[in-house]
Amino acid sequence: MALDKLLRSKRGKMLLVNAADMVELALLDGRIQRMAIRGLKLVLGRLSSRPTATALVKGVGAMLFQRASFFHLAARERPPASTYIAAVRSLEELKPILHVSKKVHRKDREIRNVLSPKPTAKAIARVGDIINRYPKLDKAILGYQFDLFWGTTNEEVQDVERKSGGGDSFAHALRDRLGLAHLIPKLGAPKRHLFVFEATRALADIQRDSDFIVARPTTIEGFDNPRFRQRRPFRLDEPWGFGLTVDLTSGIFADGAPEVVASPVRIGGNFVCRYAGCVSRLAKGTDDDFLKFLSRGKPYSDFQLVLDRA
Repeated sequence: MALDKLLRSKRGKMLLVNAADMVELALLDGRIQRMAIRGLKLVLGRLSSRPTATALVKGVGAMLFQRASFFHLAARERPPASTYIAAVRSLEELKPILHVSKKVHRKDREIRNVLSPKPTAKAIARVGDIINRYPKLDKAILGYQFDLFWGTTNEEVQDVERKSGGGDSFAHALRDRLGLAHLIPKLGAPKRHLFVFEATRALADIQRDSDFIVARPTTIEGFDNPRFRQRRPFRLDEPWGFGLTVDLTSGIFADGAPEVVASPVRIGGNFVCRYAGCVSRLAKGTDDDFLKFLSRGKPYSDFQLVLDRA
């Protein structure tokens, strides 16, 4: 059975559980769901008998995005049009925007300073001001083809900031609350600088001016995220149209923040960028801990059965 290959790696097990949860939650219309599951089984059937996590992620990614416009934003759940969305990005993720700004505004010393091999903390803290200063650059977008905009809400970001006390504690709290396990210190670059983009307009107003779609994330968009989870606890106060991030704070994981995924959107006129601080410590928790959190004590055969019947 092709699905057995998902049990050969931890990332495969994560994908198995999330895909089964997506089916049980009926997040997709029947046609898209059947195509996605059929494609997943086809890709697995072509992989080696013991695929590595990297081969698994690349193979599934190729399947899911071979018809990108079809698979992007597959969920039927959409957040309220009155929502103000926010995103967190690292300095490395913003450098392409800064390089474009440098070509257009060659005399801007602040841009040159932050793109130098060893920018000062003061120069880095000014990145938000630089991006806000030049809002009309065509390349200034959040998300691009095959790298969607992932975000939360302004309200959630502000709540995290209020509880954290500010400074670098804000950056660490954001990273953990939003489940951004990939934002970890790297050898030779011990700190990861984070920036917050907060919407200045509600979704309805942004969508009025641009071809912009936002939805609850599904396994189809989050397959390559090592801390993505599809299921959320059912609560009467749970807002419709949002997923839920994984809070990394405890190391045994917990419910995080409301989460959305969207097509690329222009920054200028829609978002204001500001510096959140730098991350200098690792996130807690291991893949084994996360798998235990995902599977909820159920055997993996239960999740295989769900996909086999889909």
